[in-house]
Amino acid sequence: MRLRTVYLDADTPSAIQSVISRESSLFGEDVDRAVRKIFDQVKSFGESALLEYTRRFDAPNLESIRVTAEEIEAANVPAKVADAIEVAHVRIRRFHEEQLRVATSGYDRDPVWSWSFEEENGSRIGQRLIPIRRVGVYVPGGKASYPSSVLMNCVPALVAGVESLAVCCPPGGDGRLPDAVLYCCKLLGVDEVYKLGGAQAIAAMALGVGMRRVDKVIGPGNAYVNAAKRMVWGLVGLDSYAGPSEACIVADEGAHPAWVAADLLTQLEHSADTVGFVLCTSEERLQEIQAEVLSQVEAAERRGLLEAALRD
Repeated sequence: MRLRTVYLDADTPSAIQSVISRESSLFGEDVDRAVRKIFDQVKSFGESALLEYTRRFDAPNLESIRVTAEEIEAANVPAKVADAIEVAHVRIRRFHEEQLRVATSGYDRDPVWSWSFEEENGSRIGQRLIPIRRVGVYVPGGKASYPSSVLMNCVPALVAGVESLAVCCPPGGDGRLPDAVLYCCKLLGVDEVYKLGGAQAIAAMALGVGMRRVDKVIGPGNAYVNAAKRMVWGLVGLDSYAGPSEACIVADEGAHPAWVAADLLTQLEHSADTVGFVLCTSEERLQEIQAEVLSQVEAAERRGLLEAALRD
């Protein structure tokens, strides 16, 4: 397999444009039409529609969309994975605690963060920062397990003081959620978890079907998830439309080839329609990075998907 190389100082503008241009997979009439139908069914038939769609797309024999406390408690992962999750948890929490400290510097807290001052006429003006009461977290699944999405979405919510979290994640064909995802929920004390994916999960959280309605929906997803998020804009708060990944890594002659390759492939493994670029100032270093990318792809569990992403 060969990786395409374009030289910014030598190739034609059209050659460069052909590499960086692509049609977004986040938007499309067919996707919007399918998602609208899902919303209509969820509005009309409630939780039975959620179960029906989950059986159709994910787990044919699923009996309930709710993850039990016993399933969460039983979640176990290999020691190496547990260590990695716990290290990530500590680092993510430390970052957001510091972020909150800096953002609220000079604020009083009684019981929420606030500041105010009194004008000459006796009126008082200020600001209050009030944590969102209830947040729905979408954790992608299907092709892979993404415990990082649990940590990176739930930890800042907990640090901010969000009272209630609901996590939705598509189950596997056996009706189970990935152990790593449930392990993260257990670690964080998140006990409201649902076996729901795709547009139906967004509909459930935003409309309050099969669960209490949330005030904000966060988390990445595919084109159907993002179309669903667009449809609930204004009904609930949203974070962003985080869809197929794009990575652009700038590497000079001091870059570590293995690290650059790992950063690139970490994004490309999400799906075959992800896109990755490496901008390198050294021909020699670029060749080393290319060799490292191919080596890591060959040893990867998801080799076929990575090769498809690199090829396209």
